[in-house]
Amino acid sequence: AGAAKQPQAREAGEEPADGTDHGVSACHQGRPEAVRGLDEAGQRPGRRDPDDADRPVLFLGGQVRPRRSGDQDLPAPGVEGAGDAEGAGIRGHRVVHEHDGPASGGHGVSVVGRRGRGWEADRGPYTAGMPPLRVLVVARWYPAVDDPVRGSFVADQIDALAASGRVEPTVASFELVRLNRVPERREPEREAIHARFRVPAQGRADALTDGGWPAAVGTWSHLAGVPVARLLVASGPEDSPAAEGDDHLAAFGPFVEGLVARGAAFDLLHAHTGFPDGELAARVAAILGIPYVVTEHSSRTGALLADPRVRGRYAAVLAGAARVVVVSDALAAEIRDALPDLAAALDERLEVVPNTVPVELFHARARSDRRRGELLYVGARKPDKGIATLLEAFALARADIPELTLRLVGRSPTAADEDGWRTRAAELGVADAVAFDPAVDRAGVADAMARADLFVHPSRRETFGMVAVEALASGLPVVATRSGGVEGILGPDLHAVGTLVATDDARALADGILETWARRDAFNPAALR
Repeated sequence: AGAAKQPQAREAGEEPADGTDHGVSACHQGRPEAVRGLDEAGQRPGRRDPDDADRPVLFLGGQVRPRRSGDQDLPAPGVEGAGDAEGAGIRGHRVVHEHDGPASGGHGVSVVGRRGRGWEADRGPYTAGMPPLRVLVVARWYPAVDDPVRGSFVADQIDALAASGRVEPTVASFELVRLNRVPERREPEREAIHARFRVPAQGRADALTDGGWPAAVGTWSHLAGVPVARLLVASGPEDSPAAEGDDHLAAFGPFVEGLVARGAAFDLLHAHTGFPDGELAARVAAILGIPYVVTEHSSRTGALLADPRVRGRYAAVLAGAARVVVVSDALAAEIRDALPDLAAALDERLEVVPNTVPVELFHARARSDRRRGELLYVGARKPDKGIATLLEAFALARADIPELTLRLVGRSPTAADEDGWRTRAAELGVADAVAFDPAVDRAGVADAMARADLFVHPSRRETFGMVAVEALASGLPVVATRSGGVEGILGPDLHAVGTLVATDDARALADGILETWARRDAFNPAALR
């Protein structure tokens, strides 16, 4: 899923009405031959022995193989709270773990059960030679065909984990299907989408496809072998966050039920937000008897915790997690302040782990090779990213230094928003000095950063600030607002890397730009990197 044309779910085996393929994943089309790396039977070519033709198949970690004579099925133990998870369509399937690798001496079998919080109870701490940890990653944000940079920070981490050899990830991501704006049509459409998706999600091994992102994007070297499920989620124009969580659960439950029924085995679930991804992971982990970890990135966290319909559900997710990972000290403080009743649990389990950034893709050029006076912004052109403040600050700064120019790389949510920014630049008298460039892949970002003279990051709120790290890796000084996570990136010695100013203050941002640019020759690109 993720083609520019919105997909429509169909029953398994049903062809598109117009006979065309809109780039929808095979779990939506019901066509295993459309899945990269699978033959018409839904198998990976060359993996099946002719003598095994009549044996049922286990789908394990993205690899399809026949059952071996030594495989055993044992019922998973009962779990408290299973009734809640049954609402997600997961009903006590039998689960098999297969351990391959030097430490196991070949193929061995263990059964998933409820064995406490940590997988260490079964396997001990990871040591060289052990089989990789099989992780089911639940992530709303993940690169897609129509948005190859969506959730790039999640893809960065999965790529690094896969490269380590210590983790064997499988990704469950979500594709939104927009519902009709006419209220009386909306709920029947929602029910139809979820009902039609249950069949392929539960019954087909081809719900998981290869990642394929190196060919599509050219950034991630290890994602081609990471299986990815694209799960359809109904999305109404007026859905509340609580309803959004329910819709994700309706899509995720049948998918996991189908995986487990085919013998898939995981050691851990990893959710890339507390809600709704964390709630999905918590429910499935309870049934499978394995731990789950939550990594929180979202700048919506504060708003979610302020919603009484979500707050209790979010708190329950963190209370049950084996670890709660946040990407910055600022976000950790926000969560602690919002959930004082979880103070003891968070003291034990919360850890700050910055986002993974592939700095090797960025290069620090000498000052003489850069475009003198070019200020660079990279990111979405949305109001909460401080674009209005940036344009005003640029106009103020350019009044003092006419050679300054501004390049914005990214996109606006709508064409009307884009027109509004261009109109504002014209009103400020700087339209001829501002370039509104489209969004580019990471290689394009790296090129833009290698050419620029100064990086500007005017956001109102950031849980981390990936582009600030990328700018420093490119040898660029950074002028940023005090938006949360960026403070931790720039560190205490601001004078060595740029400066920080107040949010929503065009005069302060202009002064920061002027002061930092005036001493641009004092910055050492290698030291910034």
